[in-house]
Amino acid sequence: MGKPESYISRIFGKDALKVRTFYGVNPHEGVFDASNDVVVLDQITFKGMDEARLLVVASHMVGHFAAPGPQTLPAYKMLEFAGRMGETGVSRVRNAKFSAIVRPDDVIEACREGSFFRMNRGNREVAQMQVFFSQLGVSAHQAGIFLEIAAQTIVENMAGKIGDKEQLYYPLILGFEDLMIFDQKPDIEYRVKPQVPGQLQEQNRFMAGADIFNRKDELVAAVRGMSFEFATAARANRYDRWNRR
Repeated sequence: MGKPESYISRIFGKDALKVRTFYGVNPHEGVFDASNDVVVLDQITFKGMDEARLLVVASHMVGHFAAPGPQTLPAYKMLEFAGRMGETGVSRVRNAKFSAIVRPDDVIEACREGSFFRMNRGNREVAQMQVFFSQLGVSAHQAGIFLEIAAQTIVENMAGKIGDKEQLYYPLILGFEDLMIFDQKPDIEYRVKPQVPGQLQEQNRFMAGADIFNRKDELVAAVRGMSFEFATAARANRYDRWNRR
């Protein structure tokens, strides 16, 4: 019998950043090869120390998600955008909320007040979070990668709990409580150990966490209280229109 096709492979395009799933343990762990990376976020214009502007382009979301899923800027790119406004590395991110689908040609304005970041599209808020910086932190890009590989590993575990196996559901990150980064030294491979609930809640929502280890089995990052919704493409697009009024 061959290896099962991962859920991530079904919903992401071929050029997306992807975690390999290790099915030998339960919950399933993820392994990320850093050579399977994505380009650093571009199209950012900085306006002083506390304001920046992002022109969202199609290359920002290559492979995330495959059609007919919603074409949207991933949450980890929103985190990277905020992190690029810091003077040093990202050491912690707290109380993140993502409240709208962001599509190509959208213009996102970010404003910083101390550790608090708010991102708007016109007069509509699309995200907010607290970002803490330190000389011992990691690049904004690496912080985003930690969030994404945790999310993919969690989703791979929770996908099997969806009742309708024939319908594709797309995991939308609604927010997370805490992303803690403990080691700034980059590695070529990371292992993700998820902490997942036993079942989905109403509207296919759930909350989970994950620990991320390097090849020496040292804890390098952890995410807690990450909330998701598994949404059909139709629901995601309705959600998008509601947030564009």
